Amino acid sequence: MQQLGIAVEAPVFQDAQGRLTIDLVVSDEQARRLAALGLQPMTASDSAAPAVTAAASPEARSSGMATHEEPIRILRADGFENYAGPFVSVEARAAMGAQALLDVYDAESGQHLGTMTPFVDAGVYMYHSLLVPVASLPEAVRVTGADGAEAQAAVEPWPSQDARFSFEGNYPTGFVDHYMDPTEVYARLEALAREFPDLTEIIELPYRTHGYRRQAMGVTGSTASRAIVWYSKAWGHEGGNGIQILLEDPGAPNQPLSVGYDEATWTVRVSLATGPDGAVTTTAGQVIEAVNGNPDLPVQAFPYRNAQPTGIVAPEGPVVLSDYLRAPAHVLRDPFTVKVLRMGKRRDGSRTGVFIYAQEHAREWVTPLVALETAARLLYNYRTHKPDGRGRNYNRLRIVIENQGDGAGTGQPASPSTEAVGAGR
Repeated sequence: MQQLGIAVEAPVFQDAQGRLTIDLVVSDEQARRLAALGLQPMTASDSAAPAVTAAASPEARSSGMATHEEPIRILRADGFENYAGPFVSVEARAAMGAQALLDVYDAESGQHLGTMTPFVDAGVYMYHSLLVPVASLPEAVRVTGADGAEAQAAVEPWPSQDARFSFEGNYPTGFVDHYMDPTEVYARLEALAREFPDLTEIIELPYRTHGYRRQAMGVTGSTASRAIVWYSKAWGHEGGNGIQILLEDPGAPNQPLSVGYDEATWTVRVSLATGPDGAVTTTAGQVIEAVNGNPDLPVQAFPYRNAQPTGIVAPEGPVVLSDYLRAPAHVLRDPFTVKVLRMGKRRDGSRTGVFIYAQEHAREWVTPLVALETAARLLYNYRTHKPDGRGRNYNRLRIVIENQGDGAGTGQPASPSTEAVGAGR
């Protein structure tokens, strides 16, 4: 079937008569090719039907293919133990769909283990599942439905014996021993690709990040109506940091509002307007309008959030603008090119692959390190450790080590936890 381009990814089941049941998603053309091979879809009433049950696509259903399922089919029943004790994990599919009420019991003692929860993905029923702690692992479980249907399956150890992994022998580990900022993570990623050109390649994704950068900023004014939010036009590290804002009382009556920039001191000077008595009459809104109307100034001004800038501005400053980014100088400020490390002996797209993707959010500092350690272990142990070498001969692995380089660069350098770990390494 795989030679026909039909993916067989679901479990294959054998009934008491020795017939195989395979769930497939097929098109009209694929259905015709299967029929030519003597494989026909089963129907609910055709007990003598051959060995294929078609989980039909819309195209296949339109061609008259029917579907058939056992009332309850246990997809897997696994048992495992961790620091919290033993657990049983069961997945089962009901012919009735998501509305079926399924319960799980210890097949030997009859103890009720729990009620299963249906899993519906994008509006399509997939299966029911249950993950539950137990006092001891049962030998088998029984899944029952409210309509009286039931199915039973042995509880298999997880991971299975074939999947169990051993660190015995010469198996190097510990390639990551400290927190890394995004620049260092990418440098390690590229170093792995250079060291293992026959097993890896770097794929650059088309959309770059915003970059570890922002404009320098500051606020003047003590209340919302008087407040003015200042932003540099340049990025902070490219000339915005250090610009000063000075709101001055001219010290004389009937003076007009004026704004200017002193390049020698990097100071935006705002001389506030005054009335006949010499008191300042300029509102925050008038300052904002005057500043934004002068294209020669290196800053822009905005009201504070949704406040109406009607308050009279008080003299203040100088207020120094900053981007408040404290990463070391080696951390890249420009937009990141997100890179994928594609691994595998055969990387031609002919085999199903695994996709690992790390650090969706800024403070997920450990996930890229786990992904990097995983990649390093697989590569360095490829030729010396059989389970790893065998796995990558037949599969391809794509790892996005650092998906949130900007955010990680923003949060990490200022965090006491990363500083403590770095100092201790």
